[in-house]
This record gives sequence, C-alpha cells and structure tokens, in this order.
Amino acid sequence: MEWPLPGPAWSLCITPGPTQVIFVRSVGRVYKLDLNGKILGQFGKLGRLPGWFDSVHAIACPDEKTLYLAEEFSYRFDRVELQ
Repeated sequence: MEWPLPGPAWSLCITPGPTQVIFVRSVGRVYKLDLNGKILGQFGKLGRLPGWFDSVHAIACPDEKTLYLAEEFSYRFDRVELQ
C-alpha cells in the first residue's frame, strides 16, 4: 500500500486503533491517516518555534487522542491532543 504524502516519512507511530500518525520532515507536518492512507488531519509547520516541527525523531501514541513528539534538533518534547 502507498500513502500519498508530500515527502518521505521521518517518524511513524502505530496507534492501537484504526488511524496512524506519521511525521514528514520535508514539510514539518504530522499527518493522521486511516489504514487506507486517506489523510484525516494534519498540523505543524517546518521550523523550530513552538507549534512548528523540525526533526521529530520519535512519536509515542498511547491512545488515538494523545501524541508525544520528541524533537531531536530543537531539544524539545511536545504533548499534543488530537481532535
């Protein structure tokens, strides 16, 4: 299966539910996709300011509404609540 993303995936979190979360570094965005690859939502912007993402090295997703993002170059750890 191919997922139509605007660049290569940098980080992936396999959630316990039917959606998956992927960070694409080339655009600095986090995407929420269904199992068929349909984009359900996205957020972020390329950069190192708060709310922007540059180098999400790891993503943890303990449930479908909560993400923890570890930024490698920004030395930051973010918690994000999804809609």
